[in-house]
Amino acid sequence: MVNHRQNAGSWLNVLFGVAFAVVTQGAVAGPSDQPGDEQAILAAWRRREEAVCSYRFECMEEFTIAKGALGTANPGAPESVTNAVIPPSDVTLPRVCTIVLHGESGRFTSNGRNWSSSKNEAVIENFVQVCHGGERRELASGEEYPIGTVAKDASISRLLAWDAGMGPALCFRILSPDFQVFAVKAMALREVASQGDQEAITVASFSHGHGHVDVWLDPLRDYIPTRYMVVGQSGATAGSTDITYTADEIAGWVPTEWSSRHFSSKGVPTFARHVKVTAFALNEALSDADFSLDFPVGAWVNNSSDQTSYIVLPSGTHRVVQRGESAADYGRIMKSATAWSVTTVAMLTLAAVGVFLVCWAVRRRFRVARE
Repeated sequence: MVNHRQNAGSWLNVLFGVAFAVVTQGAVAGPSDQPGDEQAILAAWRRREEAVCSYRFECMEEFTIAKGALGTANPGAPESVTNAVIPPSDVTLPRVCTIVLHGESGRFTSNGRNWSSSKNEAVIENFVQVCHGGERRELASGEEYPIGTVAKDASISRLLAWDAGMGPALCFRILSPDFQVFAVKAMALREVASQGDQEAITVASFSHGHGHVDVWLDPLRDYIPTRYMVVGQSGATAGSTDITYTADEIAGWVPTEWSSRHFSSKGVPTFARHVKVTAFALNEALSDADFSLDFPVGAWVNNSSDQTSYIVLPSGTHRVVQRGESAADYGRIMKSATAWSVTTVAMLTLAAVGVFLVCWAVRRRFRVARE
């Protein structure tokens, strides 16, 4: 990517990242013990959001899965992994991620490794999610063949929930309605003793039916969020994200590194991510092409809008998956399509040769007749 601003040094994401959505502007309209501070916080958040209409962040991510965090293999799994602990030990998997956001359009890509529950081993996994024009498209590499998804969805909430994009989402889209998950009624403020390099800490707490969300803010740096915590009713932390920033002439502050941790209901660590920004761009020119996604040949695409599925054939056409067909039929369908394609090419080639020979014979006969 051409970096216009500055260099800065799978489904699991959706499942656990969605718990990290924050609150919207309308959700913080309730009473506060310190209304002056509340207004200052909201004003700072709005300034950053208005200053950054689009952003692109490229990151290196280290995704750690704790031993047994994925459970045990089910009886239908291969014999080699049946009843096995998944994964058998803590594993850290590298990924390269990019997140692009502009208005109600966004794109998230993740290329690297993930842990396969069916194989109980690390596998290559590439994933793309695009939200644009009221539609959400996804493409996962899959273990056997590419898997695509199409859904009518005008919200970018799923895209904002990725751990790999949590830093810029908290910094530049904390007031976005698409960032709301909890039905928060009021913002309650409290002060916390300084920790590490942060001399002053203001905590904005938002209650909800299952506990509360705490957003740690730095009043000396325009109330940028430095920590985000989801706390359950029992008081145990379900997840947290810590963010590091660098100064920026446009946005004031830009996230350069963040770490997320997730815990089970018993407080046992399950997943962790460390994300480091390698390049970013603010307010760059973007077009519809930046938010397009075409499915490759061989992709099995599920369209939730009309409850249909199809497979992209080598010819570029779509072969609708019929009722009763399943993933077990994929090989047969592709083989049949490929065989038909080869046969068709052969027949067309023979037909072309036949036409050429007929034309040649007619022309030769006409010339002999004239002589």
